[in-house]
Amino acid sequence: MLSSELENTMKKVEDIIKNTDMLNQEQVESIKLLFQTLLNKGVKYDSNEVENWLENKIQNKNIIIRITNLSHYIQTKHEQTSRFRVIPDESCDC
Repeated sequence: MLSSELENTMKKVEDIIKNTDMLNQEQVESIKLLFQTLLNKGVKYDSNEVENWLENKIQNKNIIIRITNLSHYIQTKHEQTSRFRVIPDESCDC
C-alpha cells in the first residue's frame, strides 16, 4: 500500500500523463520534479510500488516503464548525493 504522500504524487503524475501516448520532455521534467520533491520531504518509496500503481491506472506499457525508470533514476540520484552531504559539527574545536 502506498503512503499518502506517494499516492498524492502518483495522482499528480496521472494528471500529467492523461490522454497521452508518449511522454514529451516537459512531462518528463515535471514527473522528475514530483519524485525529487517527494524525496526531499524525506518520503521513501519503492519503484516496484510505483510500477504496480501505474499498471492499475494506465494501459500504455511504454509510459509505465518510462515513469518507473524515472522514479528509480531520481531515487538513485538522490541517494548518491545525500550520502556526501557534510554535516557541520559545531561542537568540534578544529
